[in-house]
Amino acid sequence: MLLLISSTLNAQQNAAPSDALTEALNEGKVILNTRLRYGHADQEGRDESDAFTARMQLGYQTSSISGFQALAELEGIHALNGEEEYNPFPQAGKTVIADPENAELNRLQLAWSGADSKITLGRQRIILDNHRFVGNVGWRQNEQTYDGITLSNQSLEDITFYYAWIDQVNRIFGQDAPAGGMKRFHSNTHLINAAYSGLKIGKLTAYNYHVDLENSAANSSNTFGVSLAGKTTLGDAYSLSYYGEIAQQSEAGDNATAYDAAYYHIKPKASYLRAGL
Repeated sequence: MLLLISSTLNAQQNAAPSDALTEALNEGKVILNTRLRYGHADQEGRDESDAFTARMQLGYQTSSISGFQALAELEGIHALNGEEEYNPFPQAGKTVIADPENAELNRLQLAWSGADSKITLGRQRIILDNHRFVGNVGWRQNEQTYDGITLSNQSLEDITFYYAWIDQVNRIFGQDAPAGGMKRFHSNTHLINAAYSGLKIGKLTAYNYHVDLENSAANSSNTFGVSLAGKTTLGDAYSLSYYGEIAQQSEAGDNATAYDAAYYHIKPKASYLRAGL
């Protein structure tokens, strides 16, 4: 059972600028996100868990100055009913609800935009396509973030190219996790994602995610995949949206387990277009 209450506030601040830096700071944006969450978990062989947690993300993003923009954000999670009422880590004891108490620097990044490109350096949020292979694990209280550099480019018509090099993955289990690999992954990871939106049938995306984790070799993998997402109308009364994806994954880096795994994802959706009254 899960109850989720969230609110987001973005406040714009304006003041008369005295110079470019002052203007960038004064015309920036306050980031405030709060979320209350209740979770109940009951797994055979473990005691029941109940977690009532509150999360706050507080940060600030400057406005652009010569194409540059900075962002800093703190995140804190507090267990309102106490962590002793649930198990926040995958270990012996109560049923796991992976929302530990935690306080950390969630994001700290410097971005530059220009020449049909955006480059972001630092600790940042990365979400690619449907979150299946790369995402922020947004359904948990402690957001997963990435330390590295990312590049997005749209110089070619109808093509968006994305590349990321990841040095560290800051996982959802937080600073007090019992093992190093549970806290964060030390990484030499390369993510490539290219999307073409010039087709009538929808957006075609191809990707290669080479994940090499130095302190968790068993989770190192290499994934190639392609997806197609589109929408069409069926007469005057119906519409059909569709998503299809296929991927192949194998071991990478120092992963001692040789394997090949296939992934398929098909999601059709039909809608009735009701005429307005």
